[in-house]
Amino acid sequence: MEVLDPRHTVITNSELLQLLQSRRKQQNELPREQRSKILGTVIYETSKYLQETPAATEKNENIEKFVRAAAPFKLTAVELLQLINLRPATAVEIQLIVEECEERLDEEQVESLLGGLQAKKTIDRLFYKKLYWSLKPSPFDYSVAYDPPAVIT
Repeated sequence: MEVLDPRHTVITNSELLQLLQSRRKQQNELPREQRSKILGTVIYETSKYLQETPAATEKNENIEKFVRAAAPFKLTAVELLQLINLRPATAVEIQLIVEECEERLDEEQVESLLGGLQAKKTIDRLFYKKLYWSLKPSPFDYSVAYDPPAVIT
């Protein structure tokens, strides 16, 4: 991935979520007739998606620590952004994110990057486990549609 216009900056999913929450507050302060319905929908849908990702629990301090720890690897801003947002769990995933990874990073460096993401993954696993159990219907949830098997006579 190449940044074509260097005057624009890139932000993490966590920063985007914070920005959207701020914009939502600004929109809610406006009189109802001055609110943009389209903007409201975009803010709502994007926030809803990001709330279901680890970006919802990410702290800026953790991002800063990871960026400092990854500084010796001389990754581009876009590569760092993808590592933060995608949270690769394997060396193969890092190789897909980092351009010319085989020439730029050795195995130890890739493992070191993965190690920097390990603390984040523990939090992510807890987040996804909580999300999984909140979405899984209980065995006594009768609101879930039951379609009995067809009887052939």
